Amino acid sequence: MKSDVEPKSVFPLLVYFHGGGFITGSIEENDFRLQMLCVEHQISILNVDYRLAPEYPFPVPMDDCMAAMKWAIANPSLLSTDVRKGLIVMGTSAGAQLATVTALRARDDGFFAEARLTGQILQIPMTCHPDAYPEKYSDQLLSLQQNANAPKLTAREVRFAWKLLKGPPSDLYTSPLLAPLHRLPPTFLQVTGLDPLRDDGLVYERLLREAGVKTMLQIYPGVPHTFEITYPEIAAAKKYKEDLDEGLRWVLRNREQP
Repeated sequence: MKSDVEPKSVFPLLVYFHGGGFITGSIEENDFRLQMLCVEHQISILNVDYRLAPEYPFPVPMDDCMAAMKWAIANPSLLSTDVRKGLIVMGTSAGAQLATVTALRARDDGFFAEARLTGQILQIPMTCHPDAYPEKYSDQLLSLQQNANAPKLTAREVRFAWKLLKGPPSDLYTSPLLAPLHRLPPTFLQVTGLDPLRDDGLVYERLLREAGVKTMLQIYPGVPHTFEITYPEIAAAKKYKEDLDEGLRWVLRNREQP
């Protein structure tokens, strides 16, 4: 496949965290798609194999992701990267929760003073433990009930994943939706309509905007969690993949200049 981007000796860095409810999943599940993004967008990608609950409960997965990010920044020659060209965190489902937590930690960590995060890509994100849903958003965080028996992912499975992670519900590393969201980088989100996690993504995107963060949101009505894997040939799945390409381009364009 021919890229419309001229080759360079060093590239922006994208750090990816896979999904699986903190208890399943591996770096193999999206590796081919990440390779495609790497070539098409001329970026380096680190695909992180963080440890899983219940053997490694909270905050081990979060700490592993943070350690991987710091390692990547400290070893640019091994990855052919220059984070001044872009430093992006990306994740899917539980991996998107890990991406949001990593972004929050990086914002407040002096280690990143010379390597600021320039973007987030959050696919079908988990952003809040159900037991910590704020009362003031009770009329907005409805999808766990409305889509309780949705295909692919049910409300019971969402709660089971949180239970095995063992994170305190109101801890900001469990529920980043509760955290102050100012000074975060431009964020691209993909949210599916027939999904218990739908409103996790929608409310999080709105709170980012209210905190002054640039966002780009794509919604896929009537399709369930990870539908693009099960039904890759339907029009919505093709759009989902095309939108990811456009979202990545948008994040790269909107990075703050050093």
